[in-house]
Order: sequence, then C-alpha cells, then structure tokens
Amino acid sequence: SNVSFHNKNIYYAKVGYSKINFYKANMIRSYGIPEDIPYGINTGLTVAYMDSDFIDRLYLGFNFGAGKYYTKFGYLAGNIILGGFYRKGVPSQGIIESNLLYYTPLIKVNRFSMRHFLRMRYREAITRDAGININFGDDIREIDQDRIQGASTLILKYEFALFAPWYFYGFKYAPYCFADLGLISRNRNIIDDSRLYSAVGLGIRIRNESLAFKTIILSFGYIPNTRDYQGEFFYQYYMGIDPLVPVLSNDRPYILRRNLIFPY
Repeated sequence: SNVSFHNKNIYYAKVGYSKINFYKANMIRSYGIPEDIPYGINTGLTVAYMDSDFIDRLYLGFNFGAGKYYTKFGYLAGNIILGGFYRKGVPSQGIIESNLLYYTPLIKVNRFSMRHFLRMRYREAITRDAGININFGDDIREIDQDRIQGASTLILKYEFALFAPWYFYGFKYAPYCFADLGLISRNRNIIDDSRLYSAVGLGIRIRNESLAFKTIILSFGYIPNTRDYQGEFFYQYYMGIDPLVPVLSNDRPYILRRNLIFPY
C-alpha cells in the first residue's frame, strides 16, 4: 500500500539550554531600521515517538549552535544538527547537518558602505536508507532539482552587498552580486563521485519605508551547468528581506529535514 496515506501520530518533547543575547546592527541585508543579531550558544535534545498504522518508532535529535560578533573580524555563527529514528536498537533515516554563517564588519569607502557574506551548509545521510533523498533545497538559486539527489551535499554561498548613497523619492538602493556553489554525491563521502552545480549573478535591493512591502528584490543570473549539462539564464523578482541562516534559533521540537525522509 502507499505509505503516503498511512495514519500516523507523532508526539514530541524537547529539553534544551540557551543563552542568547542580541546586538544592534544595520545594513545587513538592506537599508532600514537596525536589526537584532543573536550571539551566544544554544543546545537541545529532541525526543519523539511516531505511532503509525504499521510501525512505531522512536526519534532522537540533537542540536548545538554558537555565534559571536568580533569588532574587527565580523560575525561568525555555526551549528550542528543530527537526528534519526530507532526501532529495536537499529537506527534508520538518520541525517546530520552543519551550517556556518560569516559576514564582515561594515566597510566604508567614501559615501559607500559594503559587506561580504559567506554561508556554508553540509548535509549527509548517516544511515543508508536516508541517502537517496538529499538535495540542495533552495540553496542554489532557480536550479531544477528533478532527479538531483544523493547521500551528501556541500553548499557554499557568497554575496557582496554594496549600500549606495543614492536616494530618489524615498527609495534607497543596495546592489549585490552572488555566487552559489554546490557539490552533491551519491556516496557519504562528498568528494567521492560528486558533481558540481552553481549559479552566479547580480541583483539589487530597493528599500522604501513608506511601502507595505518595504524591500523589493530584483536579480538576474546564470546557471552554467544544469542537470542536462546546459547553461541557462534566470531572473527573480520578489518582495521582503532575505533571511540570514537561523543557526541560533531556539526552535520547537521537530524532525530534522522531515520533508526528506517522509512519507517513508
């Protein structure tokens, strides 16, 4: 029968420790009011029990994250998350993930301000039965992920943001350039038999405090190596502010990358 239609109930519990403070900063992702940037540590242990029509399983998950802002170096934060099911002492559908976020202090040249951003994400199936479903998610812009799957991925994302002094009828402008690089392998060793995908491009964030959606984001890019080994151009248009990687978020209990391992 199709496991997608099996009835299941999941019961969650979590215990954790968090010591998070915030510092004020502006010109992180766009012009606007100062943002609250978290620093400190948090950790947690998640326990869940899945009761379904055909199988009952225990889930265990663990997370640890830390971050700090250094005046001359910039902001650095990272985390590690792992989780998997257990039944009769046998692990299944286990995944480990690690994220790293770094951005520089605000660099000023004449009337211009700028920052560099670097983000890294590594994800690996730690049990064989989870390995077929791992992909890039939305980390590589506009790439067609049909049939792109593996047991491990490594993603690097770079951005250079320029906060220009231009002002026109309440509108402020922040041009940026970006590069997304991703390796994916059918093996747990990311270096073994991996394939590289990427996207590069330019964009601009336009900010106006009088609008309902205060930030408009336009970008144009190129994917040099699609799944079919062909290049293609793309563009994006949306409203809102790109979120930073929430490596220090103190979330409610959840199953790590549930979308990758269910409905199995």
